[in-house]
Amino acid sequence: MTSGWTESQPDQTVHLYTARPTFSCFTGMKEDINSSNISKTWRLGCLIYGLISSLFGFSLKIISELTQSHIQTLKSLSHFYGVYMYTTSVALISVLFIFAWKQSKSTNFKAYDPHNGNLFLKAGMVIFGCGTCCYCIVRGGQEFNMIIKEDDCGDVGKFIMRVTLCIQTIMSISFVVTQSKRVFTMFIRQAELALAHLVSADLITCVEFVLDESEEKAVSLRISDNLTTGCSTLDVEEDENIEILTTLFYPCIIEKSLIAAGFFCIMAINVSQAKVIENRSSKEIVVGKEHLLEWNHHFYMKFSKTGAILGTLVLFFTVGVIFCRKLTMPDDIYITISYRIFQCSLHLINMLVFLFTNPKLSIRQKTSHFHNAIDVPLLMISLGGLLQCMMFASVASWVAFLTINKASAKIEAAITIIDHSLHGIQAVIQTLLIFNWLRLKAKFDTSYTRSAIFLLFGINLSLWLMLMFEMDTIIVSKFEVALYSKLNWNLIVHILGPLAIFFHFHSTACLFDVWFGSYFPSEENSNVEIIDKQSLFTITKKD
Repeated sequence: MTSGWTESQPDQTVHLYTARPTFSCFTGMKEDINSSNISKTWRLGCLIYGLISSLFGFSLKIISELTQSHIQTLKSLSHFYGVYMYTTSVALISVLFIFAWKQSKSTNFKAYDPHNGNLFLKAGMVIFGCGTCCYCIVRGGQEFNMIIKEDDCGDVGKFIMRVTLCIQTIMSISFVVTQSKRVFTMFIRQAELALAHLVSADLITCVEFVLDESEEKAVSLRISDNLTTGCSTLDVEEDENIEILTTLFYPCIIEKSLIAAGFFCIMAINVSQAKVIENRSSKEIVVGKEHLLEWNHHFYMKFSKTGAILGTLVLFFTVGVIFCRKLTMPDDIYITISYRIFQCSLHLINMLVFLFTNPKLSIRQKTSHFHNAIDVPLLMISLGGLLQCMMFASVASWVAFLTINKASAKIEAAITIIDHSLHGIQAVIQTLLIFNWLRLKAKFDTSYTRSAIFLLFGINLSLWLMLMFEMDTIIVSKFEVALYSKLNWNLIVHILGPLAIFFHFHSTACLFDVWFGSYFPSEENSNVEIIDKQSLFTITKKD
């Protein structure tokens, strides 16, 4: 039986890597004594470049929004900067593909990080990337229609920016899916700079489209309230369809940008610092360790079958509930109350399953690092957005409960308060336990834990779908609109809503990491000692 982990053997290694390999690392040439300092200085420079690029993009966009009625040049400059970032990103991704190809051809050894290739996150990158492209096509088509009809509201810069974002998204998807595990050990300075630029471009995308879509939706709300005339030359029905589609696809931009920025950031950190080195010819792990990807199908299904069935049932039932609400009368108070009760039950079940599963997992040994380095920052960012969104919504519901006299409205407000409170409490507990579980050492386990994790997988995916398809309803939620006004609540939702939605998707990705990375495929592997190698040192073949 093969071991669940493969590790380096001292008598089988060769003089291959140093802690900071240079261009000569594959040829055995002596390394420059100052290369480590040069690399640190260059990395710091790349970090500064990324920060300056991001801050300049943020500032330019915010200033252009605040002064758009006075200084049109700033708005055009903001769009030009976005086009520059996206077109440069496309060029740099193409260059990184060339670097990866040259590196593969130059050596018989493969350097990579096995923890930067979460299958679920890659699937999310593809799904949200497709949603981003759909958004760009819909909004770009609307913009193009206004341009060709010489409408004053048509903006060529905004149209070009959305086209270039669509191209950059396609390139990012292809790069992340095929190269996310790769560690660049050649062209390290160029790779660090390129990856810093890609992180900056995706962070700018978040701010750019939060403000852009907030502005678009604000104009739409003013038109619906007859406070202003519309810019579009489309029919009213076509405008309504566009608003429905963009409301659905808009969160995909934020979620895709966060995932891509996370992948690129980890790749930038990993440049020249491989966790695993593999001989391409013999498939032997020379340095480091890796969990075998040869899944024992019988094992995985044997101890996950109950959770898989229950999670799938919850997911399909949730989809049915969402469609029933959309196809019936979404504004009906009794349908809304029933929907809230269903959400409360999901939050409660989710929290209880986490709490009942944790004692069984908390007694296991833990590693010093997380299974996937990208998980922690993304989960913390999305948790912050969710908690702030729940706080705003809870305050609005509490004010409505105190001020409204109608009995049915009071019941709805009370259930909404309970729903938001449960959601926030459950999210905090879930995050803390996931952080704990992401450090579990792999072990053979016949208990219910693997099945429970699969059930949590299904519940979080269900909660993500509910929030994803409720974006249009949330924007016009009557309690929040009554307290904050339509325009203010619209801005809050467009800033915090995508983060709240992303929280449950990324929680599902983290649970996938736990489900896959914390178990050995057979009992014979349970006694394997795991050696954690955080860094690489010079390894010389023994005579």
